[in-house]
Amino acid sequence: MPGASIYKLHSEDYLMFALCKTKSGFSVACDPFTRIAKDDRGVDVVVNALKVSLNTDDTKRLPDPQNWKEFEQNFLQKCGLKTLQPLQKAGTLLVEIYREDNYLVFLPTKRGEDANFEHKDRAEAVKVLFTASNKEIMQALEETFSKCE
Repeated sequence: MPGASIYKLHSEDYLMFALCKTKSGFSVACDPFTRIAKDDRGVDVVVNALKVSLNTDDTKRLPDPQNWKEFEQNFLQKCGLKTLQPLQKAGTLLVEIYREDNYLVFLPTKRGEDANFEHKDRAEAVKVLFTASNKEIMQALEETFSKCE
């Protein structure tokens, strides 16, 4: 099932990217990477970028990263970041989104002990039809952000 991650940074900017599976079966960030400034976060801009992020070929597998340091540097460059610090900063939130059948499933996360994100209970997921209006999809995203810790 196609997936994407959306960070709400401490600056209130959104950073989103697609999630792709590797040959070993784990997910990594992949193109397209989109950063939306707080002042540009209109409903249509955010939801259309989200739909583009979810428009990946779920059957395609990427090679497993061989050099994680190089992978991280490439990730940071595509995100427009110099370090991981904005993603790890207190107040940064993460929602993961998956397309399951004709639904968008928004999964809230919480901070783990090592400052990484962990999925919350799937019962807290927010579902909306993929064909819902952009306004309804944005409301589902905002509701999910409110469930993040």
